[in-house]
Amino acid sequence: MYQSSPQPQHAATSRGSLTGFGAGGHARVVIALANRCGFQMRCLLDRQTAPQTQSTLDGVPIVYEDETSYYANLERELHHDHPGATLTHRQPEAAICVGTANSTAVRTSLYKRLSLLGFVFPTLIDPTTIREHAVTIGNGVHVLGGSILAAGAALGDNVLINHRVTVEHDCIIGDHVHLASGCVLCGGVQVGSRSLIGAGSVILPGIRIGKDCVVGAGSTVTRDITDGRTVVGNPARQLLHSQAA
Repeated sequence: MYQSSPQPQHAATSRGSLTGFGAGGHARVVIALANRCGFQMRCLLDRQTAPQTQSTLDGVPIVYEDETSYYANLERELHHDHPGATLTHRQPEAAICVGTANSTAVRTSLYKRLSLLGFVFPTLIDPTTIREHAVTIGNGVHVLGGSILAAGAALGDNVLINHRVTVEHDCIIGDHVHLASGCVLCGGVQVGSRSLIGAGSVILPGIRIGKDCVVGAGSTVTRDITDGRTVVGNPARQLLHSQAA
């Protein structure tokens, strides 16, 4: 039903096809990451209702429908090709292609809805990432180029790590966290679920950041942050309460 995008010459041997959810700017990054990890992006789903003038993004077809309708279409397609087969057994693979502005709520909600539908999320780690020993990584994690995952670090599900992020030894990163480009988490830092650490931020050793927190870009965090707080500056100070996802 949906035509797959061409595989770039530099990609590794194919590990299968992914359906991307979201067709904005961040989707371009995920397409490139998927190809570098040996996956082919089948198509991008976008739920927007505005005039749909764009049919592809970097060679990948854009399908304008919601995930429930798309899943039903996949079921029909599979049944046509393999009578009696269901997606429950096939478990289609997906990638969250939505970025984060001021909250991880959209990425979190999308991951949960798609999981209930039966989609699974392969972890994509750019080949240039330095990954030391005893690092544990959950499902659907995306790690972009130039990042460092030091010994003993632990990442939950649906974590997004942008380019050139440093996660030092024994850090614990909760589910649905976004670590933006160039941020540095020193040893033993803990980040609660659904929190956003802004670009270029530095979190000092042993700091605990609660759930649903936002650390503004370029901030230096020198003390623990309780749930639902937004902090900015150097040293980082509370700005306002964030909205829990």
